[in-house]
Order: sequence, then C-alpha cells, then structure tokens
Amino acid sequence: MANYLQENYSEVEKAIVMREVWGGYLSTSPERTYYEEEGYYAPNEVFNIFSFDLLMGNPNKALVEPYSVVLSKKLADKYFPGEDAMGKTIRDDENKEYLIKGIMKDIPENSHIRPDYFFSIASRSDWDMTSWDNNSFRTYVLLHEGVDYNQFNNRIKLVLDDHEESNKFFLYVKPMRELHLNPNDFKDYIVVIIFYVIIGVLILLLASLNFANLTTAFSISRAKEIGIRKVNGSGIVSLRKQFLTESVLITFISMFFAILLAWLFLPFFNNMVERNLTLNFLSNPVFSAIILGVTLITGIISGIYPAFLLSAFRPVVILKGNNPLTKARGKISGLKALVTIQFAITVILIATTVWTFRQTMFLKNKNLGFDKSALFHCAIPDNNCEKEYVDLREQVLKIPGIENMSVSKNSPFHSNWGRGISMEGSAPDEWIN
Repeated sequence: MANYLQENYSEVEKAIVMREVWGGYLSTSPERTYYEEEGYYAPNEVFNIFSFDLLMGNPNKALVEPYSVVLSKKLADKYFPGEDAMGKTIRDDENKEYLIKGIMKDIPENSHIRPDYFFSIASRSDWDMTSWDNNSFRTYVLLHEGVDYNQFNNRIKLVLDDHEESNKFFLYVKPMRELHLNPNDFKDYIVVIIFYVIIGVLILLLASLNFANLTTAFSISRAKEIGIRKVNGSGIVSLRKQFLTESVLITFISMFFAILLAWLFLPFFNNMVERNLTLNFLSNPVFSAIILGVTLITGIISGIYPAFLLSAFRPVVILKGNNPLTKARGKISGLKALVTIQFAITVILIATTVWTFRQTMFLKNKNLGFDKSALFHCAIPDNNCEKEYVDLREQVLKIPGIENMSVSKNSPFHSNWGRGISMEGSAPDEWIN
C-alpha cells in the first residue's frame, strides 16, 4: 500500500510500512536476556518521516541492510553497560543475530509510538509485503506541505475496492496529532481527559465560591476599615482594586503551595499509576502560561463578588456601628445564589465519586469464573515454542502444589490476534470476524 500511494498520488512525499514486534526477548548473553515490549520492523525511511534523532550511526544507511538494528540509548546502556554498542550484535527470540548500526535518543512517553529498537524490515523476506489484506502492518504517509488531508482522503477513499474482492472498508489517513488521544474509531482517550478536566474545573469553582462566601461572611470585621477609607476619600474603584488585588495575591500564594505539594507527591502518584509524569515549567512555556492564566482568572473570579459587595458599604451605616450586611439584604441575594451553586456542585461531585467507586468495586469483585489467586502466567519465547512448552510442562508439574498447566498464544483479557472464519456452505464473501 505504501508504495502504491507514493507512486500514484502526487500529494504523497513519502510513505512507509512498519510492523510491531509485539514483544519479544533480546539477548547479548544468557545473563543479559530481557523481554522488550516496544520494538518495530521498519525501513530506513523511518528516519526521514519521524524525528527520531540518531546519537550514533548514519540515518541514511542504518536500516538499509537486512539484520540491522537501531537501539535506543536506554537499551544500549542496558545490554552494553559502559561499552560502545555500535558494531556489536544482539539476538532476538528466534535466535537471529542483528548488527547494531545506530543508537537513537530515547523517545518521550507521550509519543504515538515509543520504539526502543528498530529491526530492518528487509530482514523479513518471508513476509508478503505486497498483500493488501494483512492488518498487521502500519502505513505512515508524509504529505507535501499545504496538502489538505481531507481532500486527499476523498481521493483514496475507494482504493481498497481495486485491490480486495468483496471489500467492505474505505481507506483514509489520520493526522499524527490526533492519534495519541484517539488511536482508532473504538478508543477516544480525550473523552476521559475532558471528564477529569471537568471535575478539576468544578473543584476549582467550588473553592472560588467558598472563598467568596468566606470573604463576605468575614466582611463585618473590615467594615470600619472600609468606612474610614471612604470618609478619607477612597472611591469605589480604588476599593474594588484593593479587594481584587488581595484575592489574586492569595490565589498566587495558593498556586505556589499547590505546585510544591504536586512536586512532593508526584513520585508516589507515578508509582501508583505506573507512569512517568514530570513537572517541568521551564521546558514548556505554554503550560506555564496556562497555569499563570488560570491562576489569575481564578483570583479575579473569586474576588469580584466580594469586591463589588464590600465597596458598596455606606460609611454612615458602618460608623454608626450597624451591620452593613443587614442594611444590604437586597444587595446580597447573590450570596444565596453562590451558596446554592456551591451545594449543587458538592452534590454532583459526591454522586460522581460514589458512582465511580461502585463501578470500580464491580470490576474488582466480578466473578471471572475461576480462582485467579491460584493462577500464574509467564511468557516463553516464540521460537520452537511447542517443544519448549512440552519440556517446561514436564518440569513444572513435578513441583509440589501445581495441579495443572496449559499454554495459549495470549493470556485471557489481553489483546490477541483475530481472523475471520466462514461456515461450510456459506457464500465466499460471508465471513465472521
């Protein structure tokens, strides 16, 4: 497909096909044999389409020859600690030997693909690279600058009809910027992120309303200050500026403590969710600007109602010793609205928390049909798997306490290969996926 698109459509600058390794063992010796998840078979043009920087090696030749490999800096240090890995060899779980032709920078975790190594796709002469019905490959297309991908999609929509009999699908490209949070039509991670953003905004709004209510409630303690300032010539505008400045200042102080707490607890959070999140404001000025902007807006929203209410106090009423709030009942109806909104948000958050907790407990305690506490899973290399399983089974069943053992391509509830089947007597194009 990649060659067809590049040869027949002028919009395409480059097109490549890649295939994931789907996990496998790499080794340099029996002592240094590890299972690696992130690996790909790719042509050398992968370095022309993606911004994978080579620390060592020639990006124009690194994956040209069969049985060449490019390792990430992390993997090179792992298998060759304190050594220069260039020109040395590493074996896969099929006992094939690959010559290390390049070392690349480690790929950030927020990348669409995070390869720790690239095998030259020319190593797999046993694969049919001309097949149009093999979904194991990924095709990446680099369009010329200025090309509208929606118009390009209209042109290639029916390409599959010319290459597959009884085709039921249409072809389209998707921008890389959309793949990280929306990898396909069945997964849309951006919805989850928006859900958490909404929760965060509600909590922030709740805190702002609470601040406004507390400021208004404690206004009686500042009533004489306001009265004296007004008698001495302070106008409503200057008083409003003072209260808004105080609110914004308190918000920025809170932001400082929030960042400090986030920095302190981030390692524990990363350990809990098995991620490697970082707080680096200097390397991400856009994120820093957003944090400062949100803090400023929060300070203004939190202080705007108290500022307008307190600046409206009449000095005559205050200096007579009367409660200014009792004389302004009609003006503080907004306070009741703030309290009502605050309670409504609280109820929504509590209900959402209870619902999420019950769903989580359901998933955790659902009867799976077997006793999972007595089952264990381990992976064995794909090469000569059948013979190794027989030998391993004989040895494992000799261990006291082990009742039985079986093997499968994938463990339950994990992704697995799928293929269509047809029933005897059905039409040739009738398949069940």
